[in-house]
Amino acid sequence: GTRPSNDFGAVNLQCAVLNYAGGLDGYTSYYGYWYSGQVIPLRSDGNIDFSTPGWSSSTGYLYFMIRGYYAPAFNNYVGAATSGASISVHGLSMLSTPTTSQFTFAGTGSSSFYPSQVTAGAAAALVDVYITTSTATNPSNDAFNLMFGNGCQSFPTRNYITRGENPSTVMGTTPAARQCTPLTYFGESDGFTPYYGMWFGSQLLGFRSDGGIDYGSYGNSGSSGYFYFVFRGSYAPANQLLPAPSTGTTTTGVVTTGLALTLLPVPITYQLAFNGPISTTFSIPGIPAGTAAILVDIFVTSGWSDHQNIIVGNGCQGFPQNFVSVQGRLPTADFGNLARQCAVCTNSGQSDNYASFHGRWCSSQIVPLTPAGELDLSNPGNSGSTGFVFFVVRGTFGDATGSAAMLNLLTTPLTIQSAFSNVVKLTLNTASMSTAGATALLADVYLTVGISDHQNIVLGNGCGPDAMNWVYGPGRDPSAVFANVTRQCTVVTYPGGSDGFTPQYGIWFGSQTIPLRSDLQVDFGDPGNSVSNGYVWMTVRGYYSATSATLLLYLLPTPGTIQFAFSNGNAVFNIASLNIPAGTTAILADIYATTTGGTSTNDAQNLRFGNGCASHPKDWVDNRGENPSARFGAINKRCAVCNYPGEGDGFTPYYGLWCSSQVVPLRSDGQIDFYPAGTSGSSGYVYFVVRGYYR
Repeated sequence: GTRPSNDFGAVNLQCAVLNYAGGLDGYTSYYGYWYSGQVIPLRSDGNIDFSTPGWSSSTGYLYFMIRGYYAPAFNNYVGAATSGASISVHGLSMLSTPTTSQFTFAGTGSSSFYPSQVTAGAAAALVDVYITTSTATNPSNDAFNLMFGNGCQSFPTRNYITRGENPSTVMGTTPAARQCTPLTYFGESDGFTPYYGMWFGSQLLGFRSDGGIDYGSYGNSGSSGYFYFVFRGSYAPANQLLPAPSTGTTTTGVVTTGLALTLLPVPITYQLAFNGPISTTFSIPGIPAGTAAILVDIFVTSGWSDHQNIIVGNGCQGFPQNFVSVQGRLPTADFGNLARQCAVCTNSGQSDNYASFHGRWCSSQIVPLTPAGELDLSNPGNSGSTGFVFFVVRGTFGDATGSAAMLNLLTTPLTIQSAFSNVVKLTLNTASMSTAGATALLADVYLTVGISDHQNIVLGNGCGPDAMNWVYGPGRDPSAVFANVTRQCTVVTYPGGSDGFTPQYGIWFGSQTIPLRSDLQVDFGDPGNSVSNGYVWMTVRGYYSATSATLLLYLLPTPGTIQFAFSNGNAVFNIASLNIPAGTTAILADIYATTTGGTSTNDAQNLRFGNGCASHPKDWVDNRGENPSARFGAINKRCAVCNYPGEGDGFTPYYGLWCSSQVVPLRSDGQIDFYPAGTSGSSGYVYFVVRGYYR
């Protein structure tokens, strides 16, 4: 009854405190005591300090059952699955008016009950629990432990000890494998039992998947009684994270208009020069009024080996660093705020140990316009080089009227392959995989060529090998040599020859928009081919149609960013924290990747993202020019792909690599499956800039 402040020292420390009764208290626990729902701060090194003020030479044990942890921005409640399972992240919602429930128990045993107050989808509740035993039962001073939660109806070992026993020899690790809250009720040899009952405040009780709560009574000697609950809040899932993301930005603003694609009868071309770092705004003549975004192929050439990223779109002036300064470095350690409506095209150079001699195409980019109908452009990373950016605008995104086409994603993607030899024009028969009214395909394109031969592959309507779409040396003027580029053709660059790098395992170009001929076929050409042979493979994941409309594109006023780590295997990435609307089928994202090494510091792999990509069969050849169908597995999965070169390719990105304007299907729960096909044990990071969504 004395004043605490007269006796207390400086107790304002980040320490949880547990009271163990004894001495002059007149009682001490004989069976040990559980202190449940404790929030224990960790030191910066992850350890816990421990001390025993009031200790008088006794010995004993501490036994921890760690059921969850708090990390920045989230309260992580560990599910009752085996070690290594994904972690469910939950946010606490407090009830404005708590609710109550009461249940009876009798003797040793277990059961389940179903509180009516459970919030739909909740995984746990914040509860104050009151327990009392009946004086009419025998014994009336019964000591026992009650377990509440998920999977708590039975334990193979007892969860109490007698004074001085080693808990780990009695309880083992079994309790740690279950999401159960233990509450100790004193009695018998403890020397006292509560006459007025006993409260246990702020307990976190896990629910079963059906909304019920299991309970078990352990050590009970035949008593009966009541437990009474005051439900003060619930923990509902906020994320599924494997691995956890770094802090990113959340999408903001209200999207009101869905966009559809209209292919231009004659594509529009435009060229812009740069001399060192640039930050500018320009307009491309001929783009129709009312256009919100353009479908454009972008060609970049730089006068010398200068790594830089070409950034174009809305709000892209003065763009911050968007590459790592050292291979494998945490992207968020170097990146600025990338939450802008900008597409990105990587121009390799310097420590990459590769720079394109003939220039590089970044195709099928979806680039938003400013409210004034203009484009912003900057080139972060430029170290003084001069060069050119050449645009071929093939389509516009605007209101879904007239012939504007919406995206239809196939439940099961379809594949097609063709061989080519020397300079050739082919027709790829895609009629069997397209729907009447389709105007373009959404496809991932794979190429492999037998020798180191630079060429640009064109695919679409009216495409052939007569296009001149490369330069004869770094930094030269494209408009002085380009010809026949105003056709409805997407173009992808296969490096080789004077580039100093050619793919050993083939190369993927993800999320390409390929126009169809009126007979639903695709023309193929290989301008620049120098008598090489090879194969082209397409995985068709969807098509654009005005008559069988399904998905509109919604551009986000402020894109969201999020980062994930990966390590030598599949993972599940959750973007729920970005506030993408429910019902979204796919996202439009720019994806950045960098590898940190592991067992291979230059690991060639194909990064797969999408729905059903938790595993992925072989999607590369062992030697350049091999027949893909002889090597590939069933790769008709709903997965976008980003090719990350390495090993036998002779080049791996030092500053990381961007795969821009990727259409990534989402799982039904809004998450993204990830798989690094072909990995040799490397780890790394992927960074998403989510610029829009399809629904």
